[in-house]
Amino acid sequence: MKKMLPILIVMTFLVVIFLGTIQVQAETTNDANVEITLEGPTDITQGTRMLSLTLRLGNVVGVEEGNVMAFDTTLEYSSALFTSVSVIEQNGWDVTYEDSTKKLVGIIDKGVTNTDIAQIVFTLKDEITPGAEGTIKLNNFTISDDEHLSKTIEEIKKDIKIVQDLENPNLDQQNQAPNETENNNSSENNNINTENVENNKPIEQEKQTEVVATGNSNPAKGLEVEETATLPKAGLQNLIIIAIVVISLMGIGSYVRQKSIKLK
Repeated sequence: MKKMLPILIVMTFLVVIFLGTIQVQAETTNDANVEITLEGPTDITQGTRMLSLTLRLGNVVGVEEGNVMAFDTTLEYSSALFTSVSVIEQNGWDVTYEDSTKKLVGIIDKGVTNTDIAQIVFTLKDEITPGAEGTIKLNNFTISDDEHLSKTIEEIKKDIKIVQDLENPNLDQQNQAPNETENNNSSENNNINTENVENNKPIEQEKQTEVVATGNSNPAKGLEVEETATLPKAGLQNLIIIAIVVISLMGIGSYVRQKSIKLK
């Protein structure tokens, strides 16, 4: 019994040390804390095509920097505002997003506090009216390291609202009725063309009347020139023919007269 006493004391001492170590580890795990934020604008101007939010690792308590860190979360967003999502990794994080499951996961070999994890880029739908609202959520965001940290944040939420473009307040009306404006412009152009045609008719009629009455238009002048040029040619030909006939008759008369003299 006396020989067993030292052994029992040593075993008791080892158990106390072991339990103390477990307690210290448990306290370290319970005290470990991490800050995760989703940063970016909440009011989106109408006509904006892209919205970029920053997933950021903030202060970390109870965990040494340089440890392996990983996270897992499910992305939820309003389909009435957004059509697609893409992810841009930051500061050495390996981040992937699966659209079919909406799962967003990431890992880094050496985590550093107060750094950006990734840029999450949302594509907005066309022609969203001002006042439309929606949300972007990261549900059950779980982050851990290889030693002490294991924390789950139930929800990280971002409220989004579409506001009117103050520099172009009529943008919504322009988007809603572009065809009406085009139709109005087309109708106005048709009316103007019709008025021009109607206004030009009297002028054309006056011109035609003037051409017939005065003969001062180009076609009438052409006719006058052609007739004037033709008549002198016809008269000249007739004169030449008459002259030839007269000369012939005179020659014949002279010949007959000479013959008569010789016969006498």
